[in-house]
Order: sequence, then structure tokens, then C-alpha cells
Amino acid sequence: MMIQLAGWQQSRRVVILRRLLKENLIAIREEKGKLEFAFVDRRQTKVYEYAVLVTDISEGILSVAQLYRDRADAENGFDEIKNQWGWGGYTTRGLARCRLSAREPT
Repeated sequence: MMIQLAGWQQSRRVVILRRLLKENLIAIREEKGKLEFAFVDRRQTKVYEYAVLVTDISEGILSVAQLYRDRADAENGFDEIKNQWGWGGYTTRGLARCRLSAREPT
């Protein structure tokens, strides 16, 4: 399927993927101000995971799905390095705290 949203210079391909989930799910719902767990009985309900990809790649659907899956795996590593390990810089405005955080251990 091709779409062109307002502000886009050209139309783009949209790939919608659906995968049947195999593991049991627990949904949370709120009733009378309390949170409750609602277990999904997979014998009665089929539960799917959806992914919508917007791309300009003209390969087959399975190839596009694998390329985006591989890309997400690679980007997760960079995200962890940048955000979880603090390599993206320090976010405090206090110069003294930044210097303390960046100081080498003695």
C-alpha cells in the first residue's frame, strides 16, 4: 500500500505486519479505582502483535520485515551505550556536578 501524508514530498510504501503471539498475556484494567490483572485465555482469544513500517524499500515484505528487525537490534545497542551508560553526555546544569561525575576514579 502507498500513502502520501500532508507535508511529504512523495508517497511512501506502508507495510503492515501481524504476528500471532504465543506466550500468555496479562492485561491491566482499572475498576473502581483499583488495578486488576486480566489474564488473556489463549484458548479462547487469539492475540496478535502488529507493526507498521513506512519505507521506500521495494523488496518483498519478508525481506523488509527482516531488515527492520535487524536495524532495531543494532540500534538497541547504541541506545544502551548512549542513554543507559551515560555516553550521551550529562544532563545536569550544575557545572560542579558534571565535573564530579566526569572525574576519573583515583
